[in-house]
Amino acid sequence: MTSENPGRLTTLDALRGLAAVLVVLFHAKFPGHSELFQASLPSVLRWPFVHGALRVPIFFAISGFVIPLSVDKYRIDGRFIRRFAVKRSLRLDPVYWTVIARR
Repeated sequence: MTSENPGRLTTLDALRGLAAVLVVLFHAKFPGHSELFQASLPSVLRWPFVHGALRVPIFFAISGFVIPLSVDKYRIDGRFIRRFAVKRSLRLDPVYWTVIARR
């Protein structure tokens, strides 16, 4: 936790961010993306490319803990759920639809 925001669990934020980056690195390993880059790395740095799929369950477990913790101070009703869903959609959907459109 930090003094700027006493309710924020910065360690969990950092772990979730690291897990997300490792998932991206794992997906970058597919043909045509990064073979030369990976070949130039020492074996210890290639590990995230090979085992990045393990990060998905870690990311979701941390998120499953952080999301309820972040909303526990609110009254959960229909209005809150709609607002939460809209804010989340505005944050996540542009990337989702961009990736879908590129396929």
